[in-house]
Amino acid sequence: MFLAAGLISAQPKAYFTFEDRQIFNQYLSYIEPFKNHSGDVLLEKTATFFLGKPYVANTLEIKDGETLVVNLREFDCTTFVETVIALVRSVQMENTSFETYLAELQKIRYRDGVTDGYASRLHYTSD
Repeated sequence: MFLAAGLISAQPKAYFTFEDRQIFNQYLSYIEPFKNHSGDVLLEKTATFFLGKPYVANTLEIKDGETLVVNLREFDCTTFVETVIALVRSVQMENTSFETYLAELQKIRYRDGVTDGYASRLHYTSD
């Protein structure tokens, strides 16, 4: 079950669970010693943090239409890559708030960073 976070700054509604917020905070503690390392080190450390999480399909499909979905508990191939990149970008910006992560995730997941229905979601890495 996802919880509605409501509007966050100028961001559209995002869906995530309390557990997702806990995992995000655990990630921040984990990545702290590496935050000044190069991007490739941050990517490797971030990906390693999520090793062992379940692979599942349809993690972005919710009944309320197209909304930014955060799921740090389980991934498919695309959501794993999106999550790792968005987290690393947030760390590199030195603004590791959950809201910054949401904004970076939205930029990666949606065409021009705008959630405008299912068709606005970037479904392929070459899109």
